[in-house]
Amino acid sequence: MKKYLSVALVLASMASAPVFAESDRNGVYLGVKTGSLDVDVSGFDFDAPLGFFVGYEQGAWGVELEVVSASGDLSLDGFGSTLNVGVDFDSLGIYGVYRAEGPVYVKLKGGFLREEISGGTSIVGDFSESDSGLSLGIGVGARVSNFSVEAEYTLVEADINLFSVGLSVGF
Repeated sequence: MKKYLSVALVLASMASAPVFAESDRNGVYLGVKTGSLDVDVSGFDFDAPLGFFVGYEQGAWGVELEVVSASGDLSLDGFGSTLNVGVDFDSLGIYGVYRAEGPVYVKLKGGFLREEISGGTSIVGDFSESDSGLSLGIGVGARVSNFSVEAEYTLVEADINLFSVGLSVGF
């Protein structure tokens, strides 16, 4: 996994030669994303997450509000049997965002994120755990007119990673 991330970072930096150039993009944008939620705790298996984001950019810099939700299962093994528990993942993040100039660009983001994992069954009861902290992301994108497509990695927390592909439109 680390090898693929390293290759992606090298390709992203090569694809955006004028990395710190200014852009003439300004205004509000809306988008949707999906991908893979990777939880590094045994037993978790999530369906593809669905995310929505809205942001404002002034040149290469902006601010972005993002909501991501996913449903899945938690498999608990014990006493010779397996109990499957339905779980939900929800996150709300606010990020400072940098997008390099050009039709193909690098995206960097950093900010604050709150995430919650909840679920339950009649046997184990309901549970909910939430956490807040810093979140970082890096990605590559391509823009044509007011539309952008982005592939992105987001570190949600130490044991939760989000790999996503999104589409946005600017106004």
